[in-house]
Amino acid sequence: MLGFIKKWNDRRKWEGSILAQALAQHTQKFFGGGTMLSGLPQEQKDRLISRFYGEVATTRQSPNGFLDLRKLLSEWVAHYARFQVLCLTEEEKAAAFYRENPFISGELHRQVRAVAAKNDDLGRLLWDDPKISDDDLVGFANGECAKALYFANGLNMVRLESGDKTERDWFTPFVEALLVYEEDNVRSSLGLPALLPKNKAGVIYSGFFNQVVAGEPDPFFSWSRVCPDYYLSSRGRPDH
Repeated sequence: MLGFIKKWNDRRKWEGSILAQALAQHTQKFFGGGTMLSGLPQEQKDRLISRFYGEVATTRQSPNGFLDLRKLLSEWVAHYARFQVLCLTEEEKAAAFYRENPFISGELHRQVRAVAAKNDDLGRLLWDDPKISDDDLVGFANGECAKALYFANGLNMVRLESGDKTERDWFTPFVEALLVYEEDNVRSSLGLPALLPKNKAGVIYSGFFNQVVAGEPDPFFSWSRVCPDYYLSSRGRPDH
């Protein structure tokens, strides 16, 4: 009986917290009317929401919660970046926070069918239906981006609430770095012209991921110190 009361009190305390209310609003924003995820079958919505709150609960209860949260957050950002470069248009890039970055093109959506052969998820769609349209492949990539953003942005809210903060926040530079990496990776795999200068390697941008999951207190600073000549729009001009 005492255990039940404790769980009930813990649940009431959680539901009344600022974080729980913020996450509820976050969930409503992504699954409410007019959004990409709002059109999903209710069962699929429920699975995604349950998974998200399960991940939040796991990190908050884990003795290694800080690192677990960083790892989950990083994986969802990586998932987002992998698909975002495949569906991003020039118009969408022009409205994005990384709009000044010349190493993210907004052009690769035109290559989505060629990319599908090298992407497990898109490759499965193409295998199941060889006649699937490019628009449907891009639509799938957009759906994966929306799902990843729901998880990544929500977990980032948990991160900030937990006190994992720096004076210059590292989340948006981290997203931008992985977008540069994924764009370069796709271009290399398809034999397309590189956007990075000849003396720069896209894989260096993925090093930001390693800084985050390693638990560096300020991964943006630590990555920037190791890679001072690698451009991100949040810290300077490109060097080509």
